Amino acid sequence: MSAVSFLEIAIQHARAQAAEPMLLNAADARDAFTATGFVELPLTAAADALDALLPLHRDPFDRMLLAQARTEPLRLLTADCRLTAYGPDVVLV
Repeated sequence: MSAVSFLEIAIQHARAQAAEPMLLNAADARDAFTATGFVELPLTAAADALDALLPLHRDPFDRMLLAQARTEPLRLLTADCRLTAYGPDVVLV
């Protein structure tokens, strides 16, 4: 599980406090994933890969996840069909 996902959860959780609370904050999400056997993948030297991405998708978290996947190398699993424009590194689920 990417550290980028936990950052996004933390930001969304903070925003939701004023409106409708989210079920999990970032720490609880990390604990839940760890308890089921997932390992946290730290955000490492993905900046170069992020710079190289064409501007096909605007969500900064999705772009960071893709850059991280390319750096590791891994595939990004997503339900966002717009990310498939980046090619075989993205798998639609």
